[in-house]
Formats: sequence, C-alpha cells, structure tokens
Amino acid sequence: MSTAHDVYQRLLKIEQLLTQTIALGGGNSADASPAREALAQRVRLLSGELKQSDGREPDEFDAITMRLLLNDYVLLVSTLRTLAREAETKVLSAGRLFKESRKRFEQQEKLKLRREARETKG
Repeated sequence: MSTAHDVYQRLLKIEQLLTQTIALGGGNSADASPAREALAQRVRLLSGELKQSDGREPDEFDAITMRLLLNDYVLLVSTLRTLAREAETKVLSAGRLFKESRKRFEQQEKLKLRREARETKG
C-alpha cells in the first residue's frame, strides 16, 4: 500500500505533467497541430507514469491516471479521425477538379481540331 507521501509525490507529478502539456497545446490558434501534439505527448507521459508501478499493487491513483489516459486517448483518436476525414474530402475534391479540368481541356482540343479542319477545307 502506498504511503501518504508517495501518493502526494505522484499527485504532484501528474499535476506537473498536466500543467506542462496544457501550456504546450494552449492558445486559440487556427492551427490545431500544437494542441494535437501536446495531447499525444500527454498520452505518452501518462502511459509512462502507469508503467512506473515499481511492483506495487494498482490503487485509486492509478485508476485516476488510467481514466485521464483513456479520456485523452479517445479525444486524440477522435481528433485524428476528423483530420483524416478532412484530408479525404480534400483529396476527393481535388480529384473531381482534375477530372473537370481534363474534360474541359479535351473539349477545347476537339474544338481546336474542328476549327483547324474547317480552315484547311475553306
């Protein structure tokens, strides 16, 4: 069982970790990349904190740390899925634009060939 001092030290470490990663990802910038990176860093740090059990039995503090880790992980995965959907939409849109441009180009080429054919006949 953990002593009060150990729990206090672990609590301070988690508080410092959360404060540090919030500072890294804070701000209201249009680019969410720093926030995603800070969240990913926090997932790594919380995972590392759980791995440092030193052979002790899991306690309430470990349960809280696990809950923080799972919440951050779910948020990170959700954010990355949204990012992937946005990227997919952009790629599909670019593909459509390419096809439309190609079609217009081919139409223009046909018109050009017809004009040239008429000019050579006439």
